[in-house]
Amino acid sequence: MNKSARGALIIWHDMPEEQRDEMLAWYNSEHHAERVDIEGFHGVRRYHAVEADHQLFIHYETSGPEVLSSESYLARVNAPTAWSLKCQRLIRNNSRTVCALESRHGTARGGFVVTHALRGTVDEERAQSFAAQRKAAGQVPGFLAWEAFRADNGASALPSAEKSLRGKADDHIAGLHVFHVMDLGSARAVRDTLLQVPALLGTETGIFQLAFSLSPSER
Repeated sequence: MNKSARGALIIWHDMPEEQRDEMLAWYNSEHHAERVDIEGFHGVRRYHAVEADHQLFIHYETSGPEVLSSESYLARVNAPTAWSLKCQRLIRNNSRTVCALESRHGTARGGFVVTHALRGTVDEERAQSFAAQRKAAGQVPGFLAWEAFRADNGASALPSAEKSLRGKADDHIAGLHVFHVMDLGSARAVRDTLLQVPALLGTETGIFQLAFSLSPSER
């Protein structure tokens, strides 16, 4: 993990099955590289759903949440390419939240992640549950690391030309835990461990497999 990355753009979304190949080609050939080239971006990882409510989970790492409201970033999202003009309109059920890193444990990444989206306020009971959750997940064989993020509501709400193409307001989360694990068995064990914490029942938990990764040094 890039220890200097203190911000993140967290995205989940779906897409029409008949346009899936073109959407993934757009990400692979243009869109991810376009974002990583912006000053302050440290990299991107795209995951595909294994057992989750959305088809894709995309995690951009940045120097801080302020990168997502910087002049260079806003210039890019307000001047979409011709391919973006087409593909942004195909995005369905989009959840997009600018986040700040609160804490992390471990530095390794594996081929799978378990995402646990948070909504609403985090009172003392839930805060204690989150701490218990992370400790329990850390005991699962194959566990590698976890990251905890909180939303930056102001940066998440900024308008852009790309947002207007999607035709429907983006969903937002209040925060997120990402658990990095070695394999699918480890991911299922972490997920099942999380669901044993009473205060976390009914929250949004998904398992995703790594499909794409890119950093500025690889450009």
